[in-house]
Amino acid sequence: ELAAQENLPALVSSGEMRAADLVFLVLHGLQGEGGSVQALLELGRLRYTGSGPLGSGMAMDKEVTKRQLEAAGIPTADWGMWPMLPGAIADLGLPLIVKPSNGGSTVGLTLVKAPDELDDAIALALESDRDVMLERFLPGREFTVGILGQQALAVGEIIPQHEIFDYECKYTPGLTREVFPAEIPDELAREIALGVSGHVDRVPAGVLEPPGLGAGGEARALDDDGRGALVDGDPG
Repeated sequence: ELAAQENLPALVSSGEMRAADLVFLVLHGLQGEGGSVQALLELGRLRYTGSGPLGSGMAMDKEVTKRQLEAAGIPTADWGMWPMLPGAIADLGLPLIVKPSNGGSTVGLTLVKAPDELDDAIALALESDRDVMLERFLPGREFTVGILGQQALAVGEIIPQHEIFDYECKYTPGLTREVFPAEIPDELAREIALGVSGHVDRVPAGVLEPPGLGAGGEARALDDDGRGALVDGDPG
């Protein structure tokens, strides 16, 4: 019943919530992951799991996340914000990813392989957000690492049946293998985990290190040349 209520302030002030020792957040979407619920819980002095309002909001905004990563010197895929000059798009190369800057679950995301696919991809992304990101596609393996405080947790590998880990693969049983721990050499797992935990204190304002009681997460790609890059941050 609580999850079905749309009036969030009333939800936070409800008797059931006030009596809770801890609110365990398992929410999707902009309000649930973007800091709105977290801010209301803090105003209500309720303890909760996951990232705080600031870290959640910045991690949900892919442009803000990218700028923070670049400022900290953390490898990430080359990117730009629409509209872009043709030369800047050409510098990204093909294939490339087109996606809403604010959002999740790969809603509105397209893997563009040919120039004549770009306009439709932009239009689709604009249905979900007014800000659209174009990003160089990194082929390779995808790993995900949770962060608890400043400690990296087990390294997992995401193996979708499609070329990318798209909406269908995320929410259709059987279309993706999520392997924990990842079936990789121990040395590589340690390298990935160390890279993640080493990034935590290099990113300003808690994109990877949420304040208070919480856990952060990030996904990393290992390209075909064996080089790692941070693809995305995820509010924990």
